[in-house]
Amino acid sequence: MSNEFDLSVVVPMFHSEETIVELVVRIRSHLDQSYNGRYEIILVNDGSSDNTLSVVRSELMSSDLVLIDLMKNYGQLNATLAGLQTSKGKVVVTIDDDLQFPPESIFDLIGELESGFDVVYGIPSKPMQSFHRSLGSRFINLVYRKLFGRKHNRSSFAAIRRPIVDAITNHSGNSHFIDGLILWYTDRVGTVQIEKSQRRRGKSGWGIKQL
Repeated sequence: MSNEFDLSVVVPMFHSEETIVELVVRIRSHLDQSYNGRYEIILVNDGSSDNTLSVVRSELMSSDLVLIDLMKNYGQLNATLAGLQTSKGKVVVTIDDDLQFPPESIFDLIGELESGFDVVYGIPSKPMQSFHRSLGSRFINLVYRKLFGRKHNRSSFAAIRRPIVDAITNHSGNSHFIDGLILWYTDRVGTVQIEKSQRRRGKSGWGIKQL
């Protein structure tokens, strides 16, 4: 497969009407100022019942943007996989829709890839989530470290090289836990400390049940 873009940014969206415009504007501004390659932004609407879809269509559509509208809510994991499958970049960055991970840190992750890594995670320097969301994240990271024998955490803010993206999306086994599949295909995984922000608008679609 020929790579049409140097960079793809994948954003799974769920009830994102209050945050998605600012996120995309900041991504574009950062990349236009700091990046010489071709990029695409892939937004995956994960069955939002608010105005996320109409906001994107009315305020954000451009030649650099790909919009995927899933037929129902499949969850953040599957929405991210749909974005990875559609992406064409030599490097793919995944980032949440809630503005807690600053898009201005994208090149912190990409720069660390040059140290010889296939995947780099952005790890919050301190938790900025609600108690239950933070508890859920800590539990997932604990299972990740114990199950895969790793000393580092993982996060939804990550930079992934194309060969690993292709391996993940072409995987034919039963497991489609992205972070587990990454370790199935490479040991060259790094991390970068990121200053995570408080969510300023809206609320997370991930309640206690989902976590």
